[in-house]
Amino acid sequence: NKIGAIKNTPLLMITGTDDEVIPAQITRNLAAALKNENAPVHYKEIGSMKHTCSYPKLYSSKTWSWLFNQNKTQ
Repeated sequence: NKIGAIKNTPLLMITGTDDEVIPAQITRNLAAALKNENAPVHYKEIGSMKHTCSYPKLYSSKTWSWLFNQNKTQ
């Protein structure tokens, strides 16, 4: 189980349902495994998005708020 190495690091995980590089199911599975270990994960899945960072829905106020309120725990 390699989750222990990252479970104390806040992670923002965003996937698109049409991602052709990293299938959404892989990201879903990793997010679920981390959440099962009580890791600080913010998971966001965006319908019809491919493997891109230029999608406006990525930059919601909720996402920015979560991101800037994180600290790595020991």
